[in-house]
Amino acid sequence: MTFAQPHAKPIRAMRDRIAGALAGVGGRRAEEEDVASYALLIASLFSSPTSLLLSNVVATLVAVFCWRVTEEPAFAALGACAGIIVVLRARTIVLYRRWRPANPTLAELRRWDRAFMVGATAFAVTVGLTCFTALAFTHSIPSHIITIVLGIAFSSGYVARNAARPSFVILQLLCFCGPMAAGLAIADELHYSVIAWFIALYIATNVSIVF
Repeated sequence: MTFAQPHAKPIRAMRDRIAGALAGVGGRRAEEEDVASYALLIASLFSSPTSLLLSNVVATLVAVFCWRVTEEPAFAALGACAGIIVVLRARTIVLYRRWRPANPTLAELRRWDRAFMVGATAFAVTVGLTCFTALAFTHSIPSHIITIVLGIAFSSGYVARNAARPSFVILQLLCFCGPMAAGLAIADELHYSVIAWFIALYIATNVSIVF
């Protein structure tokens, strides 16, 4: 027992930190204590709108590409959904940049926080479903390659961009890579199920990076 004690505190601290982040407790406490810091955090989410929207347009074009290659109607529907979400996200960014008061309230900041998360999550789900559809229901190697590259690229970008919001990043990782891993697991292609395990390890690695 004596030798185990030095290791107990770090393990408990990490466990509590992960649990708090997943539950959003740490984020809420920080918001209550320091509105100014929370305002900076929200501003970071909406920073670099050009790169954010361009990446979303690229993802939309990937769905269109898969549709043209496979003629699968699901890709056309996913591309249309992605396009609508991009327009709505652009509108949210414009409204946020017009708003930005000198002394925002906590309620206002939370509203923008939710607006960004809803838009980003909706888009992540669309990208994830595009990956899943390509891998699970087509034999198009170009579609497989481009959707996997898309999912991994978006996941890495979200980890780097939003690392200050661990629960948000974990949600996005699951939306991007969860459907991809599922599609690989049930695909007819040889060895794809093994790649699915690599995707699962990729998710775990990025979660550890965030924390």
